[in-house]
Amino acid sequence: MNIDVQLAVSPASTFDRLVRARHTGSAVALAGRLLLTVAVVGVSVTIDATGRASIGLASSLGVAWSFVFVIQAVASATVILPARGREVTALRAFELWCHAHVPWSLWLLLPALTATVLGHKLGDPQLAGLALVPLGWTLVLLSAFARQVLRARRPLLVVAVHQAVLWGLAVCYVTYAVGGWDRMLAEIGL
Repeated sequence: MNIDVQLAVSPASTFDRLVRARHTGSAVALAGRLLLTVAVVGVSVTIDATGRASIGLASSLGVAWSFVFVIQAVASATVILPARGREVTALRAFELWCHAHVPWSLWLLLPALTATVLGHKLGDPQLAGLALVPLGWTLVLLSAFARQVLRARRPLLVVAVHQAVLWGLAVCYVTYAVGGWDRMLAEIGL
């Protein structure tokens, strides 16, 4: 079974095994993980937008959505870098966290592929509702990551900090994209 799928199904034991397998990170392995994620995002957004995928369009859309990876990297750095108990290098910890992409990759790819095969796109409310599945699944993966990789004494605190930074940055980015806090507050009726 693919290591990413093993991690998605059995996070604690898989993270533990991966920590024991190698303590030092690899820039090449991390770059490969990031390219895989860029490809998943690029292909799924391309299929969702056009009903087909091409290498050129998928790569350009993957790069265009790279701000998501920057937000994720900052949120991850807030819990990885200060972790004193981790037995792996920071680079290895980032690499291991990138293995936990399966829930969101499935959420991105399955609706796009379903729309291609069945010819019916899911609406935004349906996609938002379905996002609760990878959100919850990721919290389980992050908790296992905090325990097994970061060796955190309080893994739920690590989860809370990561999620606060991640969603805080996401809200700030969206606010910037719509024209600032005044416009955002006006949009939501405040």
